[in-house]
Amino acid sequence: AYVAKSSTYTVTATDSIVECDGSSTQFTVTLPTAVGCAGREYTIKKVDAINNVIVACNGAETIDGAATKTLSAQWSALHVYSNGANWRIK
Repeated sequence: AYVAKSSTYTVTATDSIVECDGSSTQFTVTLPTAVGCAGREYTIKKVDAINNVIVACNGAETIDGAATKTLSAQWSALHVYSNGANWRIK
């Protein structure tokens, strides 16, 4: 499912694509736990040219070893999948 967000958001199991508009403020999109959902994928897309969108993990999980990833350029995207324990960039 597609969702559009312009403020802090926690991704749900039913989401697939999260389109982020940070033109009003910088905000964080938090991924759900990677545990128990190996193979699940999400795409986080930034559509504005103004503020950063920070993609964060649940608890101590990581995205390719990092606690967060920042989308700063307009039209940048982060496509991640769960390996059952953490998130990996595809």
